[in-house]
Amino acid sequence: ASRLIAAGVPAPKVNAILPGIDVESFYPDEGRAASDGSPALLYLGAASELRGFFQFLDAAVLLARDHPGAVFRALLRGATDLQVDEIVRGSIPTSLRERFTFLGGWLEPSSLRAEISKARAVVLPFVLVPAELPLSVMEALACGTPVITTNLAGLPNAVGSCGLVVEPGDTQGLFSAMRVLQEDKRTRSAIERRCR
Repeated sequence: ASRLIAAGVPAPKVNAILPGIDVESFYPDEGRAASDGSPALLYLGAASELRGFFQFLDAAVLLARDHPGAVFRALLRGATDLQVDEIVRGSIPTSLRERFTFLGGWLEPSSLRAEISKARAVVLPFVLVPAELPLSVMEALACGTPVITTNLAGLPNAVGSCGLVVEPGDTQGLFSAMRVLQEDKRTRSAIERRCR
């Protein structure tokens, strides 16, 4: 706004719209259980390198081997059933596939809110951030769900004490953060209370 005014745009014609989320549409649900009763670590976004999807898969496979109770969901915005099937066959060992759920296509906001609310944490391991404050971060926090993200742009400030931050591309660091929120109930509960 100040740049536009300095460039000669009259002040009454300039309005700054701060980042935010409609808390009437995104809010916590009761409980955090996936369809099998176990809360999942949830990835949101496209199945792309820049969003860190393949780091998520690598860290999730490590955690699945390390922790028999861990389950994972990925909402792959825009992905077709064929693309989802190729990802599963190419990335997840057969012995672990029952602990992974991948959904392609697009979800209505109410379905997205329900998925986020029942997740143990939302994992957003960006390698390149598409916006200073991605909408998926705000959606997760509004639902009271901890976020695991990367040390890029404004993400550490946005997440603050409402999640964990790892270095971009650090699969081992991502695995460790996911393991903390999978196993450490006290830490997870403290973070959940701060989210909203």
